[in-house]
Amino acid sequence: MTSPSELRRKKKYTSLGFLTGHWGARGGYCSIPQQVFLGPDVNALSHATFRALMVLVRQYNGRNNGDLCATEKEMSAFGITSPDTINRAIKELLKRGLIVKTRHGGYSGKDGKRKPALYALTWLPVDDIDQCENGMWVSKIKGTRSALRMSFDTPFSGNIQYEAT
Repeated sequence: MTSPSELRRKKKYTSLGFLTGHWGARGGYCSIPQQVFLGPDVNALSHATFRALMVLVRQYNGRNNGDLCATEKEMSAFGITSPDTINRAIKELLKRGLIVKTRHGGYSGKDGKRKPALYALTWLPVDDIDQCENGMWVSKIKGTRSALRMSFDTPFSGNIQYEAT
């Protein structure tokens, strides 16, 4: 029979234990399935668009798919400083089916503050995102049970059905 300390030691030295333990304290790690990474849609991306995708992947923490933003502040930290380049990159990612818009950006009617558009990575399920408003939790983004796009072997030529809020 294996002792609890021996199980912890084994778990610590597995790849998942190492990644979550070692890199978890240093900000986490990014993971993209090889089918997505080596697929024709990712290979056809321009340099700036690929960088924008990496910024969105970097924001994902395992619980916030659907709450990823592509603001100028986020993108400029990774070398994409032009608003036009950001817009073109996001349009290309949407067109290639690598991301989907989960919330439209614009001004809030209540307090007049700007809200950024939010996106989700299509190879992962969209997470339920709740928000506290006036002391009550309301659903901000409705999650899905499965990934929005299942196959990345062929170039994307369709439409992903997700209704943005």
